[in-house]
Amino acid sequence: LSEPRYLDAAEATLKAGFDTLQNSPLAHAGMATALAEWLSPPLLVVLRGSEKALARVEQARSDYAPDLLVFPVPSEAQGLPAALQEKEPSAGIRAYPCRGMACSPPREGMEAVLELLGAD
Repeated sequence: LSEPRYLDAAEATLKAGFDTLQNSPLAHAGMATALAEWLSPPLLVVLRGSEKALARVEQARSDYAPDLLVFPVPSEAQGLPAALQEKEPSAGIRAYPCRGMACSPPREGMEAVLELLGAD
């Protein structure tokens, strides 16, 4: 949501728990996962489009992808946080890919969106 304070809090938590994680990694799987995501942020994709288009994308996505976070936001959604509100919907479907705090240009259309998500 473009809130650096969340990243700052995550970094502080990882630093505070690092010694414990190093000494006993199996007992701290959640912390290990958080560290992995911190070091290599997953691809986060905000989808904006009609309910029908969002449903079609959901049906096409069947593979397990732990390094991919997809946030479908219907075109008519109201009261969104500023970071989501600025990601405008299109007549069809549009994907906004981001990794960490860096975003790439949006992808337009069902074919481009499915390719980005690795769906057949």
